Amino acid sequence: NCKEEAHNRQNGRSKGFLKHLAEMNETLGRLGEKTLLLEEALGLRLYTGPLFEKYNAVNRGGALVGVQPSFMETQFHELCRVEGQTNRYSTTILTINSALVKASKL
Repeated sequence: NCKEEAHNRQNGRSKGFLKHLAEMNETLGRLGEKTLLLEEALGLRLYTGPLFEKYNAVNRGGALVGVQPSFMETQFHELCRVEGQTNRYSTTILTINSALVKASKL
């Protein structure tokens, strides 16, 4: 319940989302930069909201090669494994990366 004081999420955060995206894209266009796709903006919203913990677990504990801290690897398996299958959110994380590169021009 978002009305609980201990809850950090904000009500109504999605109001004006498309307007804000249009404003950012207008600025990027004036700068001669590529504009954000709706999918990229949505990826950023998920990354800064409800799915941050899972994406962070993938980035810090879900690598296919190399050594990772064992607690991050454990967290990755706890958060991202369902019925023996792991989800690395590859497409979403790539989309978020693309959005971050574009938004960094603002």
